[in-house]
Amino acid sequence: MPSRLTNFRYKGKSIVTDVFVETGTYHGQTVENALRAGFPLVYSIEFLRSNYELAKKRLKAHPNVKLFLGSSPEILETILDRNLPTTFWLDAHYQGSSINEQDPAYGECPLLSELNAIFKEPWKVLPIILIDDAFMFDGRVPARFDVKQWPSVAEITSRFPEGYAVEMSDEIIYCTPREIH
Repeated sequence: MPSRLTNFRYKGKSIVTDVFVETGTYHGQTVENALRAGFPLVYSIEFLRSNYELAKKRLKAHPNVKLFLGSSPEILETILDRNLPTTFWLDAHYQGSSINEQDPAYGECPLLSELNAIFKEPWKVLPIILIDDAFMFDGRVPARFDVKQWPSVAEITSRFPEGYAVEMSDEIIYCTPREIH
């Protein structure tokens, strides 16, 4: 599945920061896009071992890329440096292909748990957070998914500390500190 995130700009401004953190590596396309955009350090977390192994092979030549295998909320808690400006791409939710893609600890959508991990401690500079598949959070959950496992945009927004603007565009939810909005 090609990455939707190719343009690291928001309202004409670059959103390239010191660190890029992705949940849901898949085969590594978004990581490659982040490298091309100029992120100096890239972390990506994948739950499914087969995707992790493919991405690991594909990205082995990039020493500034760190790949992690496991549950995204749990790994996020161990890798974040809240002193560094960070851009997140949250895309670890179930894509509907196989039940094996789901992390049994978090079901179809670990997003709220990911946000809890991100905001567990305060940040020196508020991170930029981009969430893929916006339609899944505004009530357009396809029938093959369990709608009860997908939070609404209001539920998502409630997890952010003060100082954020939230906007949907191009099937992405942009959660940005107000100073760059």
